[in-house]
Amino acid sequence: MREVELATLSPLHEDADEPSDVARAPTPRIGTLAALALPLYLPSTLFSMAKAITVPLVPLLARRALGLDDRAIGVALSAQGVGKVACNFGGARAIAALGDRGTLLLGAGAMAAATLAIAGAPGGAALAAAEFAFGAALSLQQLGRQSWVRVAVADATRGRAMALLGTWARVASVLGPLVGGGVAAGCGPRAGLAAAPVLAALGGAAARAKMPATAAAAPRGGGAGYGEVVAHHCWPLATTALWGLLLFVLRTARDLAVPLRAAQESEIPNFKGS
Repeated sequence: MREVELATLSPLHEDADEPSDVARAPTPRIGTLAALALPLYLPSTLFSMAKAITVPLVPLLARRALGLDDRAIGVALSAQGVGKVACNFGGARAIAALGDRGTLLLGAGAMAAATLAIAGAPGGAALAAAEFAFGAALSLQQLGRQSWVRVAVADATRGRAMALLGTWARVASVLGPLVGGGVAAGCGPRAGLAAAPVLAALGGAAARAKMPATAAAAPRGGGAGYGEVVAHHCWPLATTALWGLLLFVLRTARDLAVPLRAAQESEIPNFKGS
């Protein structure tokens, strides 16, 4: 399993242990799921809840409080995806400079600040800028977490750990809108969105307190460039990645269309202002 994983991710470098250009010293690894409850699952659930809160409330805020039309809302929210992609390219550099835990904490702080900016956005341009920052923050937080799991969790446990992490993310995707929507129903969408930076900050605090630091990362010389990666993985990128892109487009369209439809049908007075 280990040999297959390395061959799949890094055929250009037989000794590669990261899907990036950083190398690591040996680190004692966590071997049980129970030991991951506080360092991994607690902060990750809080981060996922913070993100889930924004899914229904940001389009409602843009429509009811900012007065944007559907096209402008789509453009503003698409900035989040641009921020994710832009930050992905520099993610390995951040991990090399700050470490897994440091990158995750940076992403958590940026996530709290970005969601606060989204909640207080006075117009469409400010909302788009805040969404871009939010996408970059999500990318940092997720890259740091994935890299930490890869280094800190034992090989035999990693698959189950990631599966359980996905389960908690789905639970958070249910709890987040319930919390945000409950607050917004009584106090307006800005108040509902204000719960997101609180959850992101709590997640960062939990990670800082409970997530052990891994061995420091060092830049790996002679790493493959993006052109080499594309050349050696052209078939997976042309097939699997294409279907993944289409799935992402459909999911994003759903996340935008459902709240806007609800906004058209909603008669809740508090959603008509800030």
